[in-house]
Amino acid sequence: RGEGPKLCYQAGGGPWLTFQTLLFGNVLRLVALLQVTLLAAALALHATSPRSAAVLLGFVGVDALLFVLFGPSPLSPLGALATALVWRRRGSVVSAVPYKFTFGLYAIGCLANLACAYRGGGEAGGDDGEGGE
Repeated sequence: RGEGPKLCYQAGGGPWLTFQTLLFGNVLRLVALLQVTLLAAALALHATSPRSAAVLLGFVGVDALLFVLFGPSPLSPLGALATALVWRRRGSVVSAVPYKFTFGLYAIGCLANLACAYRGGGEAGGDDGEGGE
Protein backbone atom coordinates (compact mmCIF):
# COMPACT_ATOMS: atom_id res chain seq x y z
CA ARG A 1 0.00 0.00 0.00
CA GLY A 2 2.56 2.59 1.08
CA GLU A 3 6.21 2.60 0.28
CA GLY A 4 8.72 1.92 3.01
CA PRO A 5 11.41 4.40 3.93
CA LYS A 6 14.23 4.71 1.43
CA LEU A 7 17.25 5.28 3.62
CA CYS A 8 19.58 5.51 0.63
CA TYR A 9 17.50 8.08 -1.27
CA GLN A 10 18.91 11.59 -1.48
CA ALA A 11 16.42 14.46 -1.50
CA GLY A 12 16.35 15.84 -5.02
CA GLY A 13 17.87 12.64 -6.45
CA GLY A 14 21.51 11.77 -6.92
CA PRO A 15 23.81 9.31 -5.17
CA TRP A 16 23.34 9.14 -1.39
CA LEU A 17 27.01 8.59 -0.51
CA THR A 18 27.99 12.17 -1.31
CA PHE A 19 28.06 15.54 0.43
CA GLN A 20 24.30 16.06 0.20
CA THR A 21 23.23 19.66 -0.36
CA LEU A 22 19.48 18.99 -0.17
CA LEU A 23 17.33 17.24 2.42
CA PHE A 24 13.72 16.78 3.44
CA GLY A 25 12.43 19.41 5.87
CA ASN A 26 10.66 17.06 8.29
CA VAL A 27 13.67 14.73 8.45
CA LEU A 28 15.78 17.72 9.46
CA ARG A 29 13.26 18.77 12.11
CA LEU A 30 13.20 15.31 13.67
CA VAL A 31 17.00 15.02 13.67
CA ALA A 32 17.18 18.37 15.48
CA LEU A 33 14.54 17.23 18.00
CA LEU A 34 16.43 14.00 18.66
CA GLN A 35 19.68 15.94 19.15
CA VAL A 36 18.06 18.36 21.60
CA THR A 37 16.53 15.44 23.51
CA LEU A 38 19.90 13.68 23.80
CA LEU A 39 21.69 16.90 24.80
CA ALA A 40 19.05 17.57 27.48
CA ALA A 41 19.54 14.03 28.78
CA ALA A 42 23.33 14.59 28.85
CA LEU A 43 22.84 17.80 30.81
CA ALA A 44 20.51 16.06 33.27
CA LEU A 45 22.97 13.18 33.74
CA HIS A 46 26.10 15.30 34.08
CA ALA A 47 25.95 15.74 37.87
CA THR A 48 25.13 12.13 38.73
CA SER A 49 26.72 10.17 35.90
CA PRO A 50 29.36 12.15 34.00
CA ARG A 51 30.42 9.12 31.97
CA SER A 52 26.87 8.59 30.71
CA ALA A 53 26.68 12.27 29.84
CA ALA A 54 30.00 11.96 28.00
CA VAL A 55 28.73 8.98 26.00
CA LEU A 56 25.67 10.99 24.94
CA LEU A 57 27.83 14.01 24.03
CA GLY A 58 30.14 11.79 22.03
CA PHE A 59 27.25 10.14 20.21
CA VAL A 60 25.60 13.46 19.32
CA GLY A 61 28.96 14.94 18.26
CA VAL A 62 29.91 12.03 16.01
CA ASP A 63 26.39 11.78 14.59
CA ALA A 64 26.33 15.52 13.84
CA LEU A 65 29.70 15.19 12.09
CA LEU A 66 28.40 12.26 10.02
CA PHE A 67 25.28 14.30 9.18
CA VAL A 68 27.48 17.16 7.97
CA LEU A 69 29.54 14.83 5.79
CA PHE A 70 26.82 12.53 4.44
CA GLY A 71 23.42 14.03 5.29
CA PRO A 72 20.60 11.92 6.75
CA SER A 73 21.98 8.71 5.24
CA PRO A 74 22.43 5.26 6.82
CA LEU A 75 25.86 6.47 7.99
CA SER A 76 24.19 8.95 10.37
CA PRO A 77 22.22 7.02 13.03
CA LEU A 78 19.90 9.90 13.94
CA GLY A 79 19.46 10.80 10.27
CA ALA A 80 18.54 7.21 9.40
CA LEU A 81 16.15 6.98 12.36
CA ALA A 82 14.50 10.29 11.46
CA THR A 83 14.16 9.26 7.82
CA ALA A 84 12.55 5.96 8.81
CA LEU A 85 10.13 7.63 11.23
CA VAL A 86 8.88 10.45 8.99
CA TRP A 87 9.33 8.98 5.52
CA ARG A 88 5.64 9.09 4.64
CA ARG A 89 5.51 12.77 5.67
CA ARG A 90 9.08 13.77 4.87
CA GLY A 91 8.21 17.30 3.76
CA SER A 92 9.58 19.47 1.00
CA VAL A 93 13.16 19.52 -0.22
CA VAL A 94 15.26 22.27 1.37
CA SER A 95 18.89 23.35 1.18
CA ALA A 96 21.06 21.49 3.66
CA VAL A 97 23.95 23.97 3.67
CA PRO A 98 22.89 26.27 6.56
CA TYR A 99 21.86 23.29 8.67
CA LYS A 100 25.11 21.47 7.98
CA PHE A 101 26.98 24.56 9.16
CA THR A 102 24.94 24.59 12.38
CA PHE A 103 25.33 20.84 12.92
CA GLY A 104 29.07 21.26 12.31
CA LEU A 105 29.16 23.71 15.21
CA TYR A 106 27.23 21.16 17.31
CA ALA A 107 29.81 18.50 16.43
CA ILE A 108 32.70 20.77 17.39
CA GLY A 109 31.00 21.82 20.63
CA CYS A 110 30.06 18.32 21.71
CA LEU A 111 33.41 16.77 20.89
CA ALA A 112 35.35 19.68 22.43
CA ASN A 113 33.31 19.39 25.64
CA LEU A 114 33.95 15.68 25.63
CA ALA A 115 37.70 16.28 25.36
CA CYS A 116 37.61 18.91 28.13
CA ALA A 117 35.61 16.68 30.45
CA TYR A 118 38.32 14.02 30.54
CA ARG A 119 41.42 16.17 30.22
CA GLY A 120 41.93 15.87 33.96
CA GLY A 121 41.48 18.53 36.58
CA GLY A 122 38.99 21.34 36.37
CA GLU A 123 35.40 21.39 37.46
CA ALA A 124 34.16 19.48 34.40
CA GLY A 125 36.73 16.75 35.01
CA GLY A 126 34.22 14.19 36.25
CA ASP A 127 36.03 11.14 37.60
CA ASP A 128 39.71 12.03 37.45
CA GLY A 129 40.84 8.77 39.01
CA GLU A 130 42.12 10.37 42.24
CA GLY A 131 40.15 8.02 44.48
CA GLY A 132 38.27 10.69 46.44
CA GLU A 133 35.38 9.51 48.60
